[in-house]
Amino acid sequence: MAATTAGAAAQHVRLGIVDNDRLVLQALAGGLTRALGGGFAVLWAVPEGLEALDRCSREGSAPDLLLVDVSMEDISGIRVCRAIRHDDPRMLLLAMTSFTLESYAPQVAAAGAQGIVAKDDVHGIARAVRAVADGGLWNAELVRGADVPFASPGEAYLRLRAERNHELSVRETQIVDRCARGWPYARTALALGIGEATVRTYVERACRKLGAANRQQLIALWLDERRRE
Repeated sequence: MAATTAGAAAQHVRLGIVDNDRLVLQALAGGLTRALGGGFAVLWAVPEGLEALDRCSREGSAPDLLLVDVSMEDISGIRVCRAIRHDDPRMLLLAMTSFTLESYAPQVAAAGAQGIVAKDDVHGIARAVRAVADGGLWNAELVRGADVPFASPGEAYLRLRAERNHELSVRETQIVDRCARGWPYARTALALGIGEATVRTYVERACRKLGAANRQQLIALWLDERRRE
């Protein structure tokens, strides 16, 4: 995945954007390109969390900083952040929402992001992107006193890795979500470029993490968790 260090704003920072509203997505991609100017580039903009995970896990396609909408139709932005942070100590994560920031700030912080910003203000998002790319946090005061505050990528990574016994990785998330959509193992294996036996191994691993006895129970737990996010 992507490699980013503090002070990255002075370098060429590649952005990924995920928002299930295609009109908002298009406006963000164009607006941020203009607002940020040199030193930043929108690498890709996609409408689904699962597609964002696919891109982030693909060599050469992982951004330095991912802008992710909290509320999406396939999987939540919180789940996207948790999966990425489980695997990657470097990628910067900035959540966006059209709801009150206080509603999601603690969950976003616990998911390993470096901040949360209102998505209806492109210039505000641009300021947040610059701050996070430069090693800072954004709206950290919203989770002051919470059990899990915003933290640097490395600190958040260590925290989530310590929870790995029940936290799904990017690959596990990709596979479990496809199982929940009714995909057979063979189709999932083909889509991800891995063997069917490997898919089964990831499913078994996810079952152990979530305490599911079988695939059916795993899907039920996954769907219930998605409803609550």
